[in-house]
Amino acid sequence: MSLFGEIHVFENKVILVIHEAEIAEYAHRIIRLRTGWIQSEERREERILS
Repeated sequence: MSLFGEIHVFENKVILVIHEAEIAEYAHRIIRLRTGWIQSEERREERILS
């Protein structure tokens, strides 16, 4: 996860498709899909990945 943090520092964007809620907690933005439709969107404060 620290690699994604390093990428984000340089203002690059990463789209990561996962099924694990624990990993999603590292995200700055979470978009949940259900049967191809956006179910919810959550924006978060700046995160620091270690």
